[in-house]
Parts: sequence; structure tokens; C-alpha cells
Amino acid sequence: MRFLGHLIVRLVAVFFGLFVAMLAASLFLSAGIFGGMASDFLADLQWVIEGDPYLDPADTSPLVTLLVVVIGFFTSFHVAGLAALPTLLAVGLAEFMRWRGMTINLVLGGVVALAAGLSVFSDAGGTGLPSDGTLVVLLATGFVGGFFYWLIAGRSAGKWLDRPEAVNRAP
Repeated sequence: MRFLGHLIVRLVAVFFGLFVAMLAASLFLSAGIFGGMASDFLADLQWVIEGDPYLDPADTSPLVTLLVVVIGFFTSFHVAGLAALPTLLAVGLAEFMRWRGMTINLVLGGVVALAAGLSVFSDAGGTGLPSDGTLVVLLATGFVGGFFYWLIAGRSAGKWLDRPEAVNRAP
């Protein structure tokens, strides 16, 4: 019974850790992709509306931040769908091997992001590897996800498999 309780608590921690990791990775990815483009777009849009040709794109930063957060939230569902199978394999491997270190979680996050990203490129009909910049962005996104997973659930990976310590009941 105690084993089942530990398993249920661990599953809740893993799913919450995965949710936060996917959200953090998606926010990082959307900030990297849309951060520069969105500020220029909003500055152009505000210039059309207000007619101010000297508007600095940095003046629209609250709108850019809101746009990045909203896009990042909705991107997290897409990231979760793409990375579901590699993520489950990585989490299962880390749990059963009892890997609790931050470095291994970063590496596994990078491998998951590369696997998910390369599956997108192979589905798109690409004949080779994506550019170096794309690979770096994929790895960095995976590292962010792996770090946030480690913060929440990775530090206690496999503890539910540990045997309980014997209790000395001597009088």
C-alpha cells in the first residue's frame, strides 16, 4: 500500500514537472522566435494608427511581452504533442535509472527537443539537417525544459523505488 501511495505522489509530481517544463520551453521558444519580429510589427502597426514615424520599438514592450506569453502558452500544447513520446521515454529512463542530477536532466531535455524538432523537419520533407542556428535553438529549448523539470520533479527521480529503511523497534 505504501508503494502505491509513493507511486501516485510521484506521478503527480512528474506530470506537474512536465507541464511546467513544456510551458517554460514554449515561452523560451516563442520569445526567441517572435521577440524581435513582434516588436517591429507592433511599432509599424502603431505608426500606422498614430502616424508617429519616430516610435521606438522598445516603447511597445508591454504589448510584446503579452504577445510572447500568449503565443508561448498556446505553443506549449503543440510542443507537448510533438515531444510526447521522446519525453515519456526520457522520463521513464531517468526514473528507473534513478538519475537525479541536473546535468543528465539538461542532456535528456536537449535530446527530447532535438528528437521532436528533427521529426518536424523530416515530416516537412527536408532532405538534410536543419541549419546550425536551428539546432542551437532546439538544444537551448530542451535545456530550459530539462532544467525546469529537474527543479520540480527530476531531483527526486526514482526515490519511489527505494526500499524503506528498517525501523528498529527494540525496547
